[in-house]
Amino acid sequence: MLYNISIIESVLKEYFDSKRFEEYKKLLSSITKKEKVKNVGDKLKDLSLKNDYDSSSSYNSYIEFLLTYSEQNLSKTKYLELLLFLGEVSTIKGELDVSSRIFNKLIDFSIKKEKYKNVLAFALMSLGDIYSRQAEWEKSKKYINKAKNIYKKENDYNGLAKCENLMGTIFGDKGNLNKAHKHFDKSLNYLNPKKDKTIYGMIETNLGVVNNILQNFDEAYNYYQRALIIFEKEKNYRRIAEVTG
Repeated sequence: MLYNISIIESVLKEYFDSKRFEEYKKLLSSITKKEKVKNVGDKLKDLSLKNDYDSSSSYNSYIEFLLTYSEQNLSKTKYLELLLFLGEVSTIKGELDVSSRIFNKLIDFSIKKEKYKNVLAFALMSLGDIYSRQAEWEKSKKYINKAKNIYKKENDYNGLAKCENLMGTIFGDKGNLNKAHKHFDKSLNYLNPKKDKTIYGMIETNLGVVNNILQNFDEAYNYYQRALIIFEKEKNYRRIAEVTG
């Protein structure tokens, strides 16, 4: 959990001016009820603070504090951007209850506002992702399809590609490899390989996995090789490791 807080801490400086950031650190310091230290960064390095954030309940409390403070001290646009970031970080780190609450908050805010259709679609898609991680397949597909409908109206091909990729992952996890292949193919068709390089490579990797399981080894090899070329050009070492590992 310490790592989660460190990532968030490094990004907050982009949202708050120096005065607000210092105020945030002082408030956080008082909430943790630890001896005063110079700043939150120092506290996070202190072993005694690890226990404060080394549980989901503590992380949840931290996020609640941060959301309340941010809503009071940021413009609406910056607050929404921070919510999106916190939702993604929490999902990646497995704090699904927290991320679900954040994305539901975004849905409540944006659902009747034409200006924020892209926020609504992303939040719906993200909830679909969360439910897929919990193997709640029908709920997941419901939210992904809602997001797809918005992306179609907005002609957002990148969003549509991400939705199809998620659908492919769901069917792959359920063992329906042919349907998974179909959705991954759809996802690629929405993308421009020159502009959307990273996600294009990710989907080609997924297609490599599916074809390998289906014993279409030549096809699998071709997908892996194309993905590897993309990631090597991008110097994306994490993705290179996934393809070659």
